[in-house]
Amino acid sequence: MLHRMCALDDKPLLRDDGLMNKAYVLKLTRILSIALSIIASSLIFSPRPALGETLIRIMPLGNQAVITVHKGYTHGSDRDAQTLFMAMNVQAQESYLGPGKFIAESQKSMNWVCGDRGTSGYQCTFMIQKSAFSRIGTNPDRVSYELIGAEALRIFEMLHPTNDEVFQFQNEESSLFIESTPARFKLEYR
Repeated sequence: MLHRMCALDDKPLLRDDGLMNKAYVLKLTRILSIALSIIASSLIFSPRPALGETLIRIMPLGNQAVITVHKGYTHGSDRDAQTLFMAMNVQAQESYLGPGKFIAESQKSMNWVCGDRGTSGYQCTFMIQKSAFSRIGTNPDRVSYELIGAEALRIFEMLHPTNDEVFQFQNEESSLFIESTPARFKLEYR
């Protein structure tokens, strides 16, 4: 169904080099933002002074997890989302929500989208599909995603390292951890 919703007239979804067409990425970003708005409105937020929000939603049957990092709706900072946006070493593209960046594992088992929503702050979303690279669990909600080898190197090259040959991130709530090296990419939500 998503494939039909994202079809763009007679333009193929993938270019000859295997990357998605820019129009497809922008339409997918639009669809994801609508889906995330629906998901976010269905969640109950607990106030945390001066913190952003990191939320997880496990889809029915545990086939997909959506992790969203953003500024709290009534208060807080968007430092985590802004840090993730700035860490992405890819070109920002314009969308109706403002500038956005996109990183995806080549089999699309992990998509990382960040956007600068202007006065509404930054927002980042990780969509993790059930795959050989991921473990998605409920009660409590947990996600572990790990790549090694050439695909880990490809993701690493799309990030600005925080230290020599390493990118590391931990959110303010200590629930989301990301570590990337040329040999390994690991994301955990707990």
